[in-house]
Amino acid sequence: MEKDIKFISTKLKMPVPRKNYIKREKLSSKLENILDYKVTLIKGAAASGKTTLVTSFIKEKNFEKIKWISLDKGNDDLFSFWYYVLEAIKDSIVNSEEVFHFSKIMLSKEDIESLVTMLINFIYTDEEIVMIFDDFHNIRNRYLLETIEYFIKYSGDNVHFILLSREEAPIYFGDLIMRGRLLEINEEELKFSEEESEAFIKNTLKVNFDNEFINKINKLSEGWVGGLQLIALASNNKNISKVNIVNKYMVEYLSKEILTALTEEERNFLINTSILSYFDEKICNKLLNISDSGEIINALLDKNLFLINIDEDKKIYRYHNIFSEFLKHELMKNDKKTIEVIHIKAGEIFEELYDLEESLNHFLAIGKYERSLKIIEQFGENQKGWPFLNKIPIEFILENRSLMVEKFFHHYCNGEIDKCKDIYDKVCMRKDYDDMKRVLKFTLQQSQINFGENDLLEFDVEIFEEIDKLNISDVSKAILLVMSSLLALYDNYEDADVIIKKIINIEKNYKNPYIRYFCLFQKAQIKEDFGDLNEAEKIYEEIFKMYEKYPILEKIKVNAYIGIIGIYLRRFQLEKAEEYLKKAKGAMYISNLGLEAAYNGNLIAYKIATKDYREIKKMIDRLYFFVESKQFVYHAAVISLLISAKNVTTQQLQSFVIQCESKEKLFIWDKITYAKALICLKKKAKALKVINEVLEVLRKYHVKPRLIQAIILKIQILKDELKSNEREIFNLLKEAIYYSYENKIIDVYILEGEGLENLLLNFKNEKSNSINQKEKDFLNEVLMYMNKEYKTEMLSEREKEVLTVLASGASNKEIAETLCISVATVKTHIINIYSKIGVSNRVEAAKKFREG
Repeated sequence: MEKDIKFISTKLKMPVPRKNYIKREKLSSKLENILDYKVTLIKGAAASGKTTLVTSFIKEKNFEKIKWISLDKGNDDLFSFWYYVLEAIKDSIVNSEEVFHFSKIMLSKEDIESLVTMLINFIYTDEEIVMIFDDFHNIRNRYLLETIEYFIKYSGDNVHFILLSREEAPIYFGDLIMRGRLLEINEEELKFSEEESEAFIKNTLKVNFDNEFINKINKLSEGWVGGLQLIALASNNKNISKVNIVNKYMVEYLSKEILTALTEEERNFLINTSILSYFDEKICNKLLNISDSGEIINALLDKNLFLINIDEDKKIYRYHNIFSEFLKHELMKNDKKTIEVIHIKAGEIFEELYDLEESLNHFLAIGKYERSLKIIEQFGENQKGWPFLNKIPIEFILENRSLMVEKFFHHYCNGEIDKCKDIYDKVCMRKDYDDMKRVLKFTLQQSQINFGENDLLEFDVEIFEEIDKLNISDVSKAILLVMSSLLALYDNYEDADVIIKKIINIEKNYKNPYIRYFCLFQKAQIKEDFGDLNEAEKIYEEIFKMYEKYPILEKIKVNAYIGIIGIYLRRFQLEKAEEYLKKAKGAMYISNLGLEAAYNGNLIAYKIATKDYREIKKMIDRLYFFVESKQFVYHAAVISLLISAKNVTTQQLQSFVIQCESKEKLFIWDKITYAKALICLKKKAKALKVINEVLEVLRKYHVKPRLIQAIILKIQILKDELKSNEREIFNLLKEAIYYSYENKIIDVYILEGEGLENLLLNFKNEKSNSINQKEKDFLNEVLMYMNKEYKTEMLSEREKEVLTVLASGASNKEIAETLCISVATVKTHIINIYSKIGVSNRVEAAKKFREG
């Protein structure tokens, strides 16, 4: 890993088997064919000899590709666990640079899923790899367990897992059991026999007890090797009568017996270093302000006091979990100030070692949030510090404006809009945050958050200057600039160039994939708004390539899927629109009202385009109900859909018109919908006035899609008096085609050009209309769609094949056999065919096919 990802490297090293360990011949023979199994589960109580059994076996067999991870409670976290796994297997994966780059920018749990998939795909397959998870019982996070289960299930046959646990591993192994790929060693098997107990006490502990006393200890411990050691150490001068044991797990009592037998210096050392997840002589000297830690450590090792050597060369140690818990319990008997001082010193030591995560754990443990924030700042642009922000009360984060912005963006990227709203609410309570308030509000409005107000905030390009003046980090400024620009356009066409330049500058200077993603997304949106569909499509293709390079973007890719649907609907590329509707639906990982509304709006527009009116009224009614209490601009969008679907009521039209006329200002989109409503209500003179106002603006800034729509609406009004308006209508058609042909903006002609077919034919045959060949080709394409031939053209190649066989009188089963597909797939295709060609049964479909 890079420097900014600090690991306790010793947790990734297999502990050295204790000297003079007892050879467990029976268990070793059971492990002999361990590579024939996918998973080996060794379950037993604390200090039952699990680790020694495995480490001694590995040492004897001289296995090479061993990946050891010693787990503790801190690893019961998606990111912590998988960071350690990645570090452990880094020399056994291909494309490691790509994987490591990806790991640096992970933010959400969906990112972890992508990482796990990458590891499965990139682990070498030409070597046997054994991964050992020691103290696996510390892993309880349900979602983390699911990712581990997935990793085990789909990793190659060359990858083997050994789980050492005090408890049953909460992972489903049923399929492995059925295939004979699971090896289990249980607590009963781990118990020492009388012979092994005797050998352990005499040869390993080197305690000179007679056989009668050993038998008493063995009976008391019931074969538990940890109990053997604890009791042997607690039985001072062979006085077994003083060892009052309720059961074998009364570790605290036994530990006390050991602790009281130590010198005061040793006791203080153990208790005060108990907060350390790992230590060496230098760390302990600094923490305790002494110079003889090495001697104390050696003395404790000589007494077999639960110190685990995790790096023999560097002489780094940790305490056995049970003993560590007891020592911490003893530490807590001190006053709060004493404990706080120890944690502060430990935090400072690890900060000097640049183990920022370990340092943070100490400062957070005592509620030193200001100091924690200072450390998080050291992560810089790297998002590794962001998860720690969730452990700090929001009132402290608000004191650090830069980190507040990063936390807000972190939640935004994860789709946690409620948490964004919570931050915004707290910002609103502070006068010193007035300069940020409206920036955050813009972002939340995009996510359909209702502020109890009717309209969207109007964008002012000066907000960019305000952000530049803020006293926050550069990366936080970049975040605010991107987020504020997401809602910048609407009617601010004169500012489009400023926005684009600002976005390009941010994209160029920041490699953060989230920032770059939103830069590209906003550029695509602006290009689409101006009708530059070809350029917008290229940008979306660039965004889609980012998904391959940065799987962490998985959670927000739905934005781009929904965005590109609009391009395909405008071009009437309905098959592609359908493809991305399915992708968008599959990518809806989160409940986000804004995304759901956008998706449903596109789905309804698709159904209108394909004349699939089944349940369309219910869909629009639900969308209408959703936006009734939201901003007016969304209300206008629903009214427009209702008009296009010919499902709007007079009451709805009248209500909408009254709303429009009560407002001081309307956006261009609102005005276009207002004009459509007026036309439906036969108020064409008023509609014409509104359209002319709209055209003046749209012509000035060349906003092609809405300009074309306004032109078509104007033609719809003028054609009532065709003779007197024919020349103007032809000029308008020429203008519309000019703005349409290059990017193939077709939808408005089909959906709102009812009754225009003859006008277009006359225009096409009018010799005085000097349009170029590409414009003529475009006009022919529009006329083809208008001639209703587009219905069968909308069928996919496979659907055409199904329809051809169906028309011959074949059954679903016969169609499936002919085309080598399943009957279920045939049924799905037939349903789609019925919808697309406007029929309800096989007879009508066959007839439609024969008619061509």
